[in-house]
Amino acid sequence: MDCATCALAIEKQVKKICGVKGVGTALMLDKIFVEYDESKTNISEIMKVIDKMGYSNYLVRKDDSRGR
Repeated sequence: MDCATCALAIEKQVKKICGVKGVGTALMLDKIFVEYDESKTNISEIMKVIDKMGYSNYLVRKDDSRGR
C-alpha cells in the first residue's frame, strides 16, 4: 500500500467478502488485519482478492515474529 487511498480500497474490497467480520489497515506498517468466520471464507480467498487488486501479499500470523 502506497497511500491512504490504497488502504481504503483494499479495506472496501475485503469487507465485501462473505464471512469477513472486520478489516483494518496499518499504512505505516504496510499491513492489513482481517477478522473472518472460517466457516464462510478462508485466508486464501482473502489473499486472492488483494492480489487481484494488484497488491502483493503474504500471511503473517499472530505468533510469527515478523508480525511484531
